[in-house]
Amino acid sequence: MIATPTRAQDALTPAEVLLVQGLRSQLNGEVDAALKAYEQALQLDPTLTAALYNSGTIYQRLGRLADAEIAYRKAIAINPAHTPSLFNLAIVRTSLGANAEASDLYRRVIAITPANAGAHFNLGYLLLVSGDTEGAVASFRTAIRLDPSLASSAPI
Repeated sequence: MIATPTRAQDALTPAEVLLVQGLRSQLNGEVDAALKAYEQALQLDPTLTAALYNSGTIYQRLGRLADAEIAYRKAIAINPAHTPSLFNLAIVRTSLGANAEASDLYRRVIAITPANAGAHFNLGYLLLVSGDTEGAVASFRTAIRLDPSLASSAPI
């Protein structure tokens, strides 16, 4: 998922214009150009959560997890309810072995968007790994109820 501006193209701020340029570059696979545009956008508007989130997704795909984590944490500092950043930060933290923090992040996502099947599903795996089988089963069942296509992937 890539975050996009919400206003009409002609009403964009200079920072949002750079965000759109970054989006175009990112969609075309030009990650260096996208990151440069996002960086320039953030110089003009350091509160541009979409630029931080999108930078994080690029870093994450490149395996630059420390950079992704920084970008997501900055986005969350600006908007604590930014569920895409919370969700992706949970994935990064899981990759780095910080399962307890990742579980907390998924719980935050679920508190904000209770119908987020992916958060329930991923939390289920973390609960299973931690030994909380009952909690894991409950999380997987909720995820499957919200998105039946997950049934074939659940270990229950």
